[in-house]
Amino acid sequence: MNPAINERVRKAGSIADALLKIVAALSMIAGALAFLLFNERTQERAQDWLGITDIGLRLDGQESRLDGLDRCLPLSTIARFDPTYSQIQGQCRVGETCTARFRLRRTPYGAQCDRPDVTPYVVNHGGIRHPAELIGGTVRAVEGEWDNVLITFRAPAAAQPGRAIYWSEQRYDCPFGSATEPSDKIAFTLLPRKE
Repeated sequence: MNPAINERVRKAGSIADALLKIVAALSMIAGALAFLLFNERTQERAQDWLGITDIGLRLDGQESRLDGLDRCLPLSTIARFDPTYSQIQGQCRVGETCTARFRLRRTPYGAQCDRPDVTPYVVNHGGIRHPAELIGGTVRAVEGEWDNVLITFRAPAAAQPGRAIYWSEQRYDCPFGSATEPSDKIAFTLLPRKE
């Protein structure tokens, strides 16, 4: 074989070898990137970094579902409660201060109503309704904006420990007259007094 041809073959071989190594490296990088992009942990990290969480996505879905429920409300409804956020915060004991948390917003019908007078109740054992003492808090929601509202009350001394329900009655003064509406009902465990 001629040395010039031999040299050309070697040069072409080294170029082909270099190209093959570059293609192999690029395919390894592409494979690693594809694995990282479709890896569940990597997706979770990226979502956390972007501030997107699985719970956040589910809550967004629930909120959009609840927004559609406005069509189902009676036209005379003043405030709409979001039951997924209604809860008694912390422990609630007979005769002690408790806090109910609600998430709500005013409907267009109730947008011009004043802040309501709130009367809290605790219902337990056989459906007996016990008026509770209002300590603080009021429903102050605005139309179109969700608001977290805390109602602080003293659990009635006459109520028995065990499963109970908290709800309150809101009396509104509105341009069209007075209106009364109940809150959502919150099931909770009423604990006995501390000894």
